[in-house]
Amino acid sequence: MEHALDTRHTLDERKLHSRYYTASLIREAADCHILSADEVARIQSDLILLLSDQWDRRSHGESSSVPVETAQEMMTSLLFVIGLALKLYPSPERAVQALKTEALTELFEEGLKVAERNVAAARRLQKSIADNLMKTPNVYYRSTIVDGIRGFFQLYQPQFEAHEIHITADYPVLAGRPEADGIEFIEAYLRCLEAENAFCVRFRSGDIHRLLCGLTPEYGNIPLNIFEYVVLSAMGLVLVNRSPRKLDLSGDDVKKLCCLFFEKTDEEMRGLLHETVQMLYRCGLMPSSTRSYLGVTMKQLAFDVKNAMKTDTMDRIFLVPSD
Repeated sequence: MEHALDTRHTLDERKLHSRYYTASLIREAADCHILSADEVARIQSDLILLLSDQWDRRSHGESSSVPVETAQEMMTSLLFVIGLALKLYPSPERAVQALKTEALTELFEEGLKVAERNVAAARRLQKSIADNLMKTPNVYYRSTIVDGIRGFFQLYQPQFEAHEIHITADYPVLAGRPEADGIEFIEAYLRCLEAENAFCVRFRSGDIHRLLCGLTPEYGNIPLNIFEYVVLSAMGLVLVNRSPRKLDLSGDDVKKLCCLFFEKTDEEMRGLLHETVQMLYRCGLMPSSTRSYLGVTMKQLAFDVKNAMKTDTMDRIFLVPSD
């Protein structure tokens, strides 16, 4: 039965680390005196017992001695899985209460179920992206989204290595490499890829190819983010009152964009780009997933545009297509 929470102390959620949720939750709860020293010691003792049990399963009972490095990796995995269960609670305080009242073995088993559900959802998302994948000669695109992610699913073992990623995820997404581990990393990475791919497939692959050849004919062998060039080209065309469908900015268009962005503040630049996102959405060229994604990545886009203005390299981000 769940005990009443001690309302005299409140956790500072800013000190909780999503990547190391269990450890940061225990530390913050102890600092706030929601967990006593005895309770922390009991949790630590139960973790050691759980680790011992997991090692027994992993070694099939053939070894009682755990190598130090292996023990550290397995403990990291245990804490990750328990964190998946704790994140289901409606508040950090409720999660702490679960640590007080629930057996760690139960939290671990619940975390494994969460991991299995997340893996199944990630498999469905990866298949959805792969079934409608943008056609591009860029070797990093398909090899990562199809082969790399498939390799993750083949190697992933939440029972013992839940925090491991196993793949390099070479294709860079505009939002940057997710600050996460294990299946949480793959889920976040796939959501970025889904938003980017869903936008790019609205355009002809030949038009995207010519656009990127405007950067370099060798773009197929470079780990670059295709989406940023495509979305900036579409935005640029909207801003110069031309149809964005062919991604065919001209040199004169780029000059007009330089004038348009000249001496704009960061806020004004983001506002201008945000308006074009709404226009692309209204004309049916931008899926809702991409619009939400740009809400997160708009700061990066605006930074890149401003930096290009400063360095006189606008033609390197607002590309003029080349055959």
